Amino acid sequence: MRTFLVALAVVLLSGALAAAEAPLTNADIVKLVKAGVSADTIVAKIQASATAFATDTDSLVALANEKVPNAVIQAMMARPSAVPATEAPPAAAPAAPPEQAKAEVTKVVVQGIYRTRGICTARGEVTMTPQTFAFKALEKSPVCSEEAFGQSSTEFAWGEVSRACFEYAATGAVQVWLKDGRDMSFKATRAEIEDLAARIKSLRPDLPVHCDE
Repeated sequence: MRTFLVALAVVLLSGALAAAEAPLTNADIVKLVKAGVSADTIVAKIQASATAFATDTDSLVALANEKVPNAVIQAMMARPSAVPATEAPPAAAPAAPPEQAKAEVTKVVVQGIYRTRGICTARGEVTMTPQTFAFKALEKSPVCSEEAFGQSSTEFAWGEVSRACFEYAATGAVQVWLKDGRDMSFKATRAEIEDLAARIKSLRPDLPVHCDE
């Protein structure tokens, strides 16, 4: 009889442990996205589960790099963490030196973007970090002289930016205004511009975004 009761207790304890699912983390969300689970299903899972998400700027950029849909990221940001505010979650052992890991999630390079100025167009790449925004021209149209187009490569600090504008059509556009009066336009496909806009908003959520003059 005693043996039966011990076995029964073990079975009940195992069931209770299995039912106590660990809170969802950023890694769990990335795993679901890579498995092809729909955004609606992931959002429902987030709303029905305990969560322990990291939603700081670096974490949001990392989620964008993993192609996590915006609807899922917004659902993550709306959920409270399962970790008490007075207790910090245990730090996971870094897979790489801190400076290298930070560089991987804070530096974003977007290729195939066109910078325009009048009739002049240059195809190149945009590189963004939390501190700077830079464009490097890889190929300019023959009608564009250096004088007409301006510098082939330009870099400025986010502190120099006054606002940005995002337009979505068959061809999307991003326009950036600097505090000294300069402005720069960048064009690409709608999907590329939507991705670029999401990355800018993740890196600089405080940047004013409006298109009126």
